[in-house]
Amino acid sequence: MWERAKAAGRLPDVLASLFRQREIVLCGGDGEHRLLLTPKRQAIAVATAGLVVAWLGVATGTAIFGLIDSSRTARDIALMREGYETRLAEAEAARKSAEASASAAETELRAALRDYATARAELMQAVEAERSRSVTLSAVRRKLADAIRSRDEALRKRRELESRLAGIEGDLDRTASAENELSETLGTISLALAENIQRREAAERRAAALGDRLAALHAQDKLEAQRLRRMLDRLEGAVEASLGKLEGALTPVGFDVDQVVAQLRQNYSGEGGPFVAMDAAVKTFEDDPHSTRIARLMNEMERLQLLGIAIRQLPLTIPVKNAFRYTSGFGVRRDPINHRVHRHNGIDLAAPYRTPIYATGDGTVIYAGRMRGYGKVIKIRHAFGVETLYAHLSAIRVKKGDRIAQGDRIGDMGNTGRSTGTHLHYEIHVNGTPINPMRYLKAARNVL
Repeated sequence: MWERAKAAGRLPDVLASLFRQREIVLCGGDGEHRLLLTPKRQAIAVATAGLVVAWLGVATGTAIFGLIDSSRTARDIALMREGYETRLAEAEAARKSAEASASAAETELRAALRDYATARAELMQAVEAERSRSVTLSAVRRKLADAIRSRDEALRKRRELESRLAGIEGDLDRTASAENELSETLGTISLALAENIQRREAAERRAAALGDRLAALHAQDKLEAQRLRRMLDRLEGAVEASLGKLEGALTPVGFDVDQVVAQLRQNYSGEGGPFVAMDAAVKTFEDDPHSTRIARLMNEMERLQLLGIAIRQLPLTIPVKNAFRYTSGFGVRRDPINHRVHRHNGIDLAAPYRTPIYATGDGTVIYAGRMRGYGKVIKIRHAFGVETLYAHLSAIRVKKGDRIAQGDRIGDMGNTGRSTGTHLHYEIHVNGTPINPMRYLKAARNVL
């Protein structure tokens, strides 16, 4: 079994060594045909031919042997003839069979040729297709290689583009950040510009308003200047009138007005206030067209103020504000009690009992008590060496050392001391010398 398998396995090699592959070319009207004879086909054809030859040999030999045996009996001959005819019939049958086989073989050959032609055409088509495929494959391979190169180049460019894109994206991010910052800056600038525009418009409105206000102020300035002139006129008139009264009050009582003003200015010399540079002060002063009048008026008002202080410090008012009667004057008179002539250093003013007595000027109480002949007495020291005395009081309302203002109530009218009835004995002394109080009372009428 193994040997058969081995022999069967070696049969193709044996056939290949005995029969070489041949190709039969048939040329006809329909073209050239090629028949490929493989070793297997050649072996089958040889085997078929061998069988035919063997069969013919056997038949021929049999015929020959039959002729040799012609001496046999007729029966044998007949048998032989019958056999021969049978064999002839068989041979004819074999011939016919062979012809049929040959015809079949030819048919098969023709079919094989047709199959071969078809196969060859298909093969040629296949070859052409293969060649075309080869060409196409080469082209495809070239195209593929080109495509691969293009792909690689595209990949390289893609990587470059990706790298550039990454850089661009970074630049875009930075640009976006810068744009955001720029946008914020522009927003801030726009807001600042809007605010500046608003401020400028507001400033323009304020400037227009200030212009209108300035025009109004100029107009008001003119009105104020007119009012100031009228006021200065009135003030100058009033100050001159007041100074005239005060100076007219001080001169008759024997005071030098300028000396009084100088002394009071020295006593009331307190000064202060912010420092203003001389140039600015002079410029401000010089720019005012009314400065000269105002300066003169201020000096006169200062003089008036100082004279007013002098008037308050001097006994230039009446010590009795209620109704009174003048009963005795200053100077030599006959005494109402002993009727002897003597000097009367004051004046007597009679009014009801307990009529209020008022200080005739600012000063300090230097005596408050009883005094021989005067009864209850109050003495007040004023400025410029002036003293006043209030006698025959029923009540004393101050004490020694009290600061008294002009018009303060200091006591009540009475009848104490050497007196014939309720009255006020009022004296004025200047540097220790008695002065007629009527001079002061007359001057007081000018002040009042």
